[in-house]
Amino acid sequence: MKKIGKIFIGTLMFLATTVLVMGEPAPIYEYRSETLKRLDEQMNNERDRNRLKKLNTQYEIALNEYIESTNRNSNVIFQLGDQYFRMNQLERAEKIFSMDNKDIRNLFGSATSLRFLGKNQEAISKYNEVLDINPSFYEAYLGRGIANRNLKNYDSAISDFREYLEYKKDEYVYAGIGDIYMATDRYAEAKTILEQGRATFPNSKILRELLSKVYGKVK
Repeated sequence: MKKIGKIFIGTLMFLATTVLVMGEPAPIYEYRSETLKRLDEQMNNERDRNRLKKLNTQYEIALNEYIESTNRNSNVIFQLGDQYFRMNQLERAEKIFSMDNKDIRNLFGSATSLRFLGKNQEAISKYNEVLDINPSFYEAYLGRGIANRNLKNYDSAISDFREYLEYKKDEYVYAGIGDIYMATDRYAEAKTILEQGRATFPNSKILRELLSKVYGKVK
């Protein structure tokens, strides 16, 4: 089996950074309490491990107190987790999202944070929870597909990406499916899906490049 190509990895990195937590990228707004902001700043500047450990303990206490003060409001948890996600503090984001299992956005946020942390199997479990609640939450198919691709579950990844395309057409998802087929020597299937994508996105450079490679393999 060939390795998944650089083009494919690039397409999925593009998707991974644009499908953040919910929808399109947006400016980072401030949802932290003053105490959390102060502790974050102190931890960012601290180099001593023992003092950093103490600050982290203080942070955990302050975080729980803040969330409890909102009656564990799902929207507050989402906004705070989303802020940390966009700040690239993924472990913190995942911990915060996991403080609520009622709002589907927080389940999805937790899943996406886990995927970015490289915990793909855990991410798949979370994406499954999202889709159990709402099978039409199509972003979860994309996230689960990327996690499956990372685990080399290629057929599962293809299935997830195809399901995503039922809800939203995306040239990079067409390219991703095509590149998996190419990497697993299924050039006829690659040709079919890439031509479908090219019909929808006739000016796509990436689809054109992949098709040129496929045509060299298919008689």
